[in-house]
Amino acid sequence: MRKCIYTISIIVLFYSAYGCDTGQGAFEDTIPNLHTLTTSVTPEGSGTVSPTGGDYVSDNTLQISAIASEDYTFDRWEGDLSGNSNPEFLYFNNNKSVTAVFVRVVTKINPANSAITVSPAKLKVGEYSTVTIDLRDDGNNPYAGLSEADFFVDITGSATVGTLQETTTSGTYQFEVTNNTPEKTTLSVTAEEITLNEKPSLIFEVGDPAQLVILKQPENTKSGSPIGGPPTVRIIDKFGHNIPDIEVRVREKGGQVFSDGDLIVTTNQAGIAEFKNLIIHSRNEWFTLIFSVSGLDEVATDRFRITATDRSDDN
Repeated sequence: MRKCIYTISIIVLFYSAYGCDTGQGAFEDTIPNLHTLTTSVTPEGSGTVSPTGGDYVSDNTLQISAIASEDYTFDRWEGDLSGNSNPEFLYFNNNKSVTAVFVRVVTKINPANSAITVSPAKLKVGEYSTVTIDLRDDGNNPYAGLSEADFFVDITGSATVGTLQETTTSGTYQFEVTNNTPEKTTLSVTAEEITLNEKPSLIFEVGDPAQLVILKQPENTKSGSPIGGPPTVRIIDKFGHNIPDIEVRVREKGGQVFSDGDLIVTTNQAGIAEFKNLIIHSRNEWFTLIFSVSGLDEVATDRFRITATDRSDDN
């Protein structure tokens, strides 16, 4: 009887030790529960989320940040986060999906921060002046990326405007202006329907002397009297504009000496030099006048005659 009781006790102990263990082992108790974080941004390329994703321990809190790309700003969270706090905290009790929503920063051209310069501001007809536009926004940052279609250039007078384009300097644009008419011209620039404050002026002056033209030929004249006509010349530039303040010289082709008169006359505002008082003392001879200006070809008049005075005039 005692031997039987001893045997049953051993069986019970064995069963207790090995037959009824339905729980986890000691190693299994150390493995934590993990949840997956998935992140995204909208619109594409507008920013990033940090961290970008991964597996995180259950019942823990993670700080998540939205980082905007250039020209964008963070707007709000969507998915398992909401609101617009940044950074925000996310509690992991299951898998999480988070979307950061960004919006493009709307900036406008600020006329007060922008500037227009012209170089040179005074030039001759046919030459070119470079107009430089420095566009700035409200934060005084360069306003880049515009094309010629985004601009409207209004210019007075007969000046013409060349192609407008952005330079290698961000927010800086240039174009050229020329004019074949001597005048003062003013320009105004509008970019994206915003007119800039500055309205610079350009002064186009007549060009260099290009041609000496005879307006009045000398007439047959009596000896001792001022040569009739009177001989008159004009100086013009290559566009036909009259040039003032240019010295014109006169001589007689054969070397005849004038007995009186100014041999150098300066052109007036109309570009005209008039030789009113040239006198040659001679009788019944033919002469030719030669006019010259530095840097230009000389021009010769038609032949004219100096005749003898009447006998009554001599008396």
